[in-house]
Amino acid sequence: MGIMNRDILIQCVKDELNAGITNIELSDAIIGRNIDRAVAISSDFYNYTEFKTLTVNPTASSGGWVNLSELDEDGGIPVVVAVYPTKNVLSIDAALLGLGSVFISTTSQLNPQLNAYSNMLHKLSNLESILGRNSHIVNDKLFLDHYFADVTVEYIPQIVKIENINEGNWIRFIIEYSAALCKRQLASSRGKFVVESNPATTNAAELLEQANTTIERLEEELQNKGFLYTSR
Repeated sequence: MGIMNRDILIQCVKDELNAGITNIELSDAIIGRNIDRAVAISSDFYNYTEFKTLTVNPTASSGGWVNLSELDEDGGIPVVVAVYPTKNVLSIDAALLGLGSVFISTTSQLNPQLNAYSNMLHKLSNLESILGRNSHIVNDKLFLDHYFADVTVEYIPQIVKIENINEGNWIRFIIEYSAALCKRQLASSRGKFVVESNPATTNAAELLEQANTTIERLEEELQNKGFLYTSR
């Protein structure tokens, strides 16, 4: 969990502008919208993951499925990063993870060995995601083969929440980009309403140059960082 929230970010942007001796003539609502734009443009390059445990809906076969819309409280379909078994399952089906094409004649003598093998696989699965190995995603559902207990899903939320951002570079980017957007707006406003009879001059041109330079640098920084996930 991060230490930021929207109010703190707005104040940080104000502090950034004040550090450049820029008189602020923008409301908190406008600064907030600039923060939203900064988050939107950067969320394909930065991300955080969350974890949630879901109950698997069993199917007629030895498997089940979960609805991915249950992960995101906003109802969106997030990007699934990994899937981990949550409970220890002592069963033949669990022992057959990854061995679906193998037919084993089960006997009373064989069951203890299979259960021991299941335990071993469970311990290994705690270290390795089962996504791709015995689970797959179709539209808004995650299907699991030979597994029907609870699973814990690691995912990237579709909607970014500032309170959950815990990467310092991402916070820095949001503050700098938001401040640059504010400077560009201030430059536009001051450049339009210059009173010729007023001996005082505005710094519209300087602000615009600072804003464009910062925006160009930050967007180039994103391009150099590269897409982490392109399927958001």
